[in-house]
Amino acid sequence: MRFFISLIILLGYRSVHAQALSQELFDTIFASNLPTDTSESGKKKAMLHWPEIKKQLDCYMESPGRYSKGPWEFLHFIDLDRDGLEDVIYVGSCAPYNSTWIFWGEGSGSFSLKNLNDSLRLYFYDTLNSIEQDSSGTQLVLTHHSCCADYTYVISKFVVPKGQKQIVKLASLKFSNRIYSHWEKVGLNKEMKLKSAIISPDSVRSMPSHENYWMEDPASDDMMHYNFEFYIPRRTSGYVLKEHPEKPWVLCMIGETEIGIGWLPKSKITIQH
Repeated sequence: MRFFISLIILLGYRSVHAQALSQELFDTIFASNLPTDTSESGKKKAMLHWPEIKKQLDCYMESPGRYSKGPWEFLHFIDLDRDGLEDVIYVGSCAPYNSTWIFWGEGSGSFSLKNLNDSLRLYFYDTLNSIEQDSSGTQLVLTHHSCCADYTYVISKFVVPKGQKQIVKLASLKFSNRIYSHWEKVGLNKEMKLKSAIISPDSVRSMPSHENYWMEDPASDDMMHYNFEFYIPRRTSGYVLKEHPEKPWVLCMIGETEIGIGWLPKSKITIQH
């Protein structure tokens, strides 16, 4: 039953909200962490429930919240599944990387990882960017920042369906830190609006160039392709973000639920008016 609920949610978003969803994920690149409740009452609530939550975190090497002023900096209290009971989202240290965990409210001020599965432990997502609620449930946007031996940024949108203790991923935007390092050079900013386009088959590049760069990965000593994101095997739809100011290349977003960003020759792009 849960599989069919997840499938219905995904299909509904895929057809109707594809461009809006892509735009939202792109805009999140420039967003900051969603603030927690740092009022005196918010701090007292976090301090009260933190010991119980901390005991349930399956972390190692490093104490959760070690570098913070207090647990109120990484605990969000909200009724995610709309069952009338407040739940908790933990976004913080869970070594070796930061992670996001969901604790379901059980009444009487108690929170538990009951019915825990891997979907409720969102490993590597270190930033909660937004929370929105409507009649269907609660939508969360989370970011995993590139760090250390991991060279990929991931921004994902999830939904907790109303009345369901589960989380469904609607879409993810992925791109390498090489793409991110070129933002300022081409003038990308949060005011950019996506333009629909038809894209021909080609290799999507990390930099606006056909040249192939191979470099040694300092973490593994393996050779890595430094100017390749992914391959488009067939003619497809996508979005144009920005034309390069000096070269005949275009930065594009491709995909509906698994979305990538990269450079393509301008000759491969037909903008839809």
